[in-house]
Amino acid sequence: MTTILIQMSPWYHRRCIDAVQQTIAQQTGLVVSIDDYQVVSPSHTLLKQIKLTDPETGQEVATVRQVDWSTEDGRTVILLQQPELQAETLSQSWSLLHDRFLCRPEHLGESARLAANDLTIHSLHSPITLRDVDAWIEPDGDSEVGHQSVRATIHCLLAGSAESSPIQITLLRDRSEAKPTTEWAIATGGTALPCSAIAEYLPGHWSNLGNNATFTGTMEGVADGADWQINLSGATLSNLSLDRIFQHQAHRFSGTATLKLQRCHLHPSQKTVDVSGSIHAVDGLIGRSLLQSTNQFLGFAINQLPPGHEDVAYDCMAMRFSLNGPRMRLDGICRQEIGYKDAPIGVVMGVGGIPIAQTPSLDLQAVRLMSVLAPSHSEMVPVSQQNQALLNLLIPPKRPIPDMSDRPPAPARISGVGQYQGGPLTGERR
Repeated sequence: MTTILIQMSPWYHRRCIDAVQQTIAQQTGLVVSIDDYQVVSPSHTLLKQIKLTDPETGQEVATVRQVDWSTEDGRTVILLQQPELQAETLSQSWSLLHDRFLCRPEHLGESARLAANDLTIHSLHSPITLRDVDAWIEPDGDSEVGHQSVRATIHCLLAGSAESSPIQITLLRDRSEAKPTTEWAIATGGTALPCSAIAEYLPGHWSNLGNNATFTGTMEGVADGADWQINLSGATLSNLSLDRIFQHQAHRFSGTATLKLQRCHLHPSQKTVDVSGSIHAVDGLIGRSLLQSTNQFLGFAINQLPPGHEDVAYDCMAMRFSLNGPRMRLDGICRQEIGYKDAPIGVVMGVGGIPIAQTPSLDLQAVRLMSVLAPSHSEMVPVSQQNQALLNLLIPPKRPIPDMSDRPPAPARISGVGQYQGGPLTGERR
């Protein structure tokens, strides 16, 4: 009777919650807060109002209204009620899944299934909700000698989307070789996945695509320590905001663009760049300096522009591109657009059916793209495979630097010299 009374006491209940919080914190590396804890049966536990926080920054990583955790025959089943993640802390969620479960499957036994009714990812732009989230983590191989690989598969639907085919995410940790690798793939099916979902997790170019940018298709990658490669063949990026992409560039360029990648394989360590596809943009403005750069470095033919210094309006921009190793080719394809059927071959930009720019029919050096985007104060330097490593060490100027070559030398600061009267030598006492 005394034991039963003790177990029913509030302080004992709080002690059990503290023990669960400490156990989860040790497994996740995060600060854990749990409001309530209930043992339904020896193999079934309920956790309510869970909050995970980064121990270093104190920033909220995730919250879950309720976790239903059960085990049976070495299998783990986890049901999450209304989980919410912060987009800027997705790196912690990725580390938790990859480092603690894929790399160390003993944390979940033989296999695990995780389900969530609504998963909300909060970003700076707008929240994204995924419904019917279903995930499996399954080790392969003999557990007594060590699993050779661990596979995680996630299926979900984008809330508010009419598309019925699920988004599929696959992660594979392969330890069959001497050096383990992680393979991952995202297939959106027909769903246009908002790029803002990963913009804060993958800063840089992904965060500058615009609030309405979406990704459709397949993204595959392999990570081997610091080495990585990615394949985006067949993918489409829609509703790209060109003014956001060019906001930190010296030239102005606006409009809404769609990028279709027919082939895209990048492997930096092997110096493999194989990209081809097309880009279409409508209803924007282009700076005259950018048009001049395309003429100077890419050989674009620029038609007579209206007088003035303001940006030039266009209603159609269409170009097919191919980038393979050090070579590239650009071909204007406005003739495929409505209103430009009678335009000359190679027209890449126009307004009201009148061509603005036309591409040359020849291959170019891929590094010329850097010259096109370079501001007027940039330093032009020769680049090759022999000296490209220096690009990571030499810092280019952010703004124009005054030319000091013609400036006369500064006058001497010594106004006069007196006759030496003697004094102690070095090492002598005064």
